[in-house]
This record gives sequence, structure tokens and C-alpha cells, in this order.
Amino acid sequence: MRRYVMRIAVLSDVHANFLALDAVYADMQAQRIDETVFLGDLVMTGPRPGECYSLLERMKPAVWIQGNTDNWLEEIDESFVPKDEKEAFQKSLNDYAAEALGKAQKENLIGKPISQDAVFGSVHFTFCHGTPTSFSRGLDLRLDLDELDSIAESCGAAVVCCGHTHTRLFMRHGNMSVCNFGSVSLPSGDDGRMARYGIIEIRGSGSMGFECRDIAYDIDAFFADMTDSGYPGLEFVRKKYGYAIHSSLEKTDRTA
Repeated sequence: MRRYVMRIAVLSDVHANFLALDAVYADMQAQRIDETVFLGDLVMTGPRPGECYSLLERMKPAVWIQGNTDNWLEEIDESFVPKDEKEAFQKSLNDYAAEALGKAQKENLIGKPISQDAVFGSVHFTFCHGTPTSFSRGLDLRLDLDELDSIAESCGAAVVCCGHTHTRLFMRHGNMSVCNFGSVSLPSGDDGRMARYGIIEIRGSGSMGFECRDIAYDIDAFFADMTDSGYPGLEFVRKKYGYAIHSSLEKTDRTA
């Protein structure tokens, strides 16, 4: 007899890195996963948007959230004119992803919610990309207590699961727990070369366990794929993994 009620895989920030997502999926097969949750940012800033979309669809996530870069598919349309170098770069990434995706896939991505409540076991969750009301603002230790109070009061969930910052975070505020398992791709805060996701185990007593998973994959093949495909964000991605680059482009905020 198993000691838990449910095991939930929580993934976020894949950023079109198929090799990382495929490695995570392979690991999930050995983890007795009951439900899968995806917290957004699937198809931008990597060379394989179509393949990542198809694999995530095959996982049949119970919750699928829209991330800020997923929304580029709507924001950066044919009428979009870049105002500066940064916007021109974002447009190049969006154009690459848009060309790789079908019309139905793009419409599905921009139709996803920015947050969703769900009850697993007996536990009330709020799942979001950034915060429950914004996919472009991260839920992290820089939020003041009043903002955390507001989030706890407005969502009413026992657990808020988020992504966006690409950094792991586990904290408690009043009766609300906050968890961020980090990113499948493009780590922040270190030069980690593994795909990161997490598992929430809900036990019969109503207690929970939070397990961080770090999965190795062939990162050299990932960079080779970007080179071979002519991916416009190659140097940007290399920088995120701590490799030296030669570019005047600097990231000024969390756009990925």
C-alpha cells in the first residue's frame, strides 16, 4: 500500500530546449507521477519550439499555464515594429518560434490562463508563471510583506507554485506555502547545466513533500543544435549557461 495520495510533477520554463525536456520526461517515467503541471514559457529562447510543444502535449498536463514569452506570439504580430535593439532581438526569437509552430498551436498557447486553481488530494493549489495576477513579475524574496499578504488573501490557496525567475524558492508566508522548482532550461543565479523540475507528494495525512529533481542531458548537443539550425539566440543562451560570448547585447530584465 502506497504511503502517498498523489505525486505531481511540476515543470516550468522549458524555452524550446527539447533535449532538456525529453530528459525530464524520461525521468518522470520512473517517478510514479500521477499528474503533470506546466507553468509556462515553452517555445521561446531555444531551437525546438515545435518538438517541445508536441512532447508537452503528449504529457497531457492537468494544468498548463501561459508564460510571458509564450505571450510574445500575440504581442509581436505582423504590425510590430521594434523600437530598439532589445525589441529587435525579441522579434527575431519570436519569428523563429512562430515559423516552427502551426496556427492551432499558437492559438492554444496564447489562450492559456496566467494562473489556475486546482485541488489535488485535499490540497488547494494556485499555479502561475510569475504571480497569480501577472506572468511578467516574479514571486521572490524581493516582494514586500504587503504584497505577499495580498497574494495570500486573494488566492486563498495553501500552496502557490510559480516559475519565471528560473530560481528555486521555497518559503512560507502565514498559511501560504510558495514553491518554485527552477527551470528546465536557462538557469538563473548559477551556471547549472542540468534540467530542473520538481515533484510534490501529497500524503494521506494531508502533509506534503517537495522534491527537487536535477536531470543531466547532453548540453553540447543542445548548443550544436542551435548552431546547426541557425538559431538567432545562440549567444544569449550560451551566456545564460556561463559560456563566454562576443556580443554587445546585454539582458536588462527578466524577459525569458
